[in-house]
Amino acid sequence: MDSDRFDRMTRALGAGRTRRGALKLLGGAAFGAAGLVGLKYTADAKGEKIDICHYDADTGTFHEINVSVNARDAHLAHGDVLPEDYGSVQHCTGCGDACGAGQDCCEGGCTDLGTVDNCSSCGDSCSDVDACTPASCDDGVCNAASICAPVDACTPAQCFDDGTCNQASACAPVDACTPAQCFDDGSCNQTSACTGFDTCGGGSEADECGCTPSNPICQQTCDEANGCGGTCAGAAATNPAITLDWEQTFDPNYCQPIVHLSGFAGCTDYASGYFSAFTSGGSGERLDGDPNLNPTDPTGASTTPVWTYVKGQYVDIRIGSIRSGYQVSSC
Repeated sequence: MDSDRFDRMTRALGAGRTRRGALKLLGGAAFGAAGLVGLKYTADAKGEKIDICHYDADTGTFHEINVSVNARDAHLAHGDVLPEDYGSVQHCTGCGDACGAGQDCCEGGCTDLGTVDNCSSCGDSCSDVDACTPASCDDGVCNAASICAPVDACTPAQCFDDGTCNQASACAPVDACTPAQCFDDGSCNQTSACTGFDTCGGGSEADECGCTPSNPICQQTCDEANGCGGTCAGAAATNPAITLDWEQTFDPNYCQPIVHLSGFAGCTDYASGYFSAFTSGGSGERLDGDPNLNPTDPTGASTTPVWTYVKGQYVDIRIGSIRSGYQVSSC
């Protein structure tokens, strides 16, 4: 039976026809066909009626009708809906109450999807990623990425509790002459741009101009105008002495000795021996190395930071027969 004939018959049934009239109408439509088996009355359901949401092909709409319970299965096979099945997108709050595009039927009402509370479906709620990135729903998917980005290869993305993203590199300046620098391999630069320290202007050789800690002029030309004469006129050695100061390192368990020379020959390179021991008397003494110290200035003085030593270790710096004497590492 085609859908138009079915609709005409169901409207007739729902319009209050007598049982005899309805049967007469159905009798003319090949009542024994398989599609209408469910319309046959049974003795135990005689006279019972139910509401059903019926699709009217003539009007293209759904509306409720009241039909015999014996017609239930035929209506459902035709695409009709029982009231207890309301709550779908097509029948949200009642028969034919269809939700619009981009909506779903949530808790008895048509609700927009694509929001932080109902992102892809009813109840699919999104959460804040971090203090910098509030919850958001993009094309039905909750965002999971922070808006903060890595500063450089050495500094991963970071969001602070106040809702701001970190903008500072984890790398720090090496000195006044050398700004912070991060390499592509994720390591920070640890090398100064200066060629040397405090010698006749700070060069790496005894008679070379360079930069000084007090007046950094790294990578510039040194001449009389900026305080460098170019060649040292060094004094002769008089009562040479070695003294040590200690500075705290980034590791609280280690100290760095600062070697001070005085009374040595001016504008001269000196190599020193670095000795360490377990006691002030030199028990367990060993030679740690013999690198060059910074060249002396014209007066015969220089200052050089050297290797770090664990706190409590004893250190003696020697140049020939001149010694600092064992001093305990403390800072």
